[in-house]
Amino acid sequence: MKAAAHSTMEALGLEPEDYDEDQTLHWRQANADGSAGAINGASKRRLIDLLEAGLNDPVKAVVDLFAVYAGARAAQLARSHATGLAGFGSTEAARQTGKESVKTWRVRSTNPRKSHARMDGESVGLHDTFSNGARWPGDNTLDEDERAGCTCDVEIEFAD
Repeated sequence: MKAAAHSTMEALGLEPEDYDEDQTLHWRQANADGSAGAINGASKRRLIDLLEAGLNDPVKAVVDLFAVYAGARAAQLARSHATGLAGFGSTEAARQTGKESVKTWRVRSTNPRKSHARMDGESVGLHDTFSNGARWPGDNTLDEDERAGCTCDVEIEFAD
């Protein structure tokens, strides 16, 4: 997050040291709490679905589910969370300047989901949301299907 903020400040021709990470403490705590709740909630729902499915070997099904979580899902969640933190850092750096800014959604994947590919190059005001309702790529306000594995980026420019 801090690296993304500093990079944004540099790209805007500003001093990276002017970014005040302490101003983000409340958001960071709320984001961590929300992410943990969403991840645990989704895991709980999947476990309940498995146990209610009347499987012949529910223990094996649960073990298999957690094997997926420990492998691919953990990496996907980490990538999504890193994308969201970077998006917040870039947007917050621009907000802290107090200057009117525009943010642009940029796809960085060679195989993006269709909804993100349609948004590539979409620009909105700094305080506005993109057409998918996100404040930035990886925004934790999006549902898991829109957020999971996202590697998009947000670019910030000062408004004319």
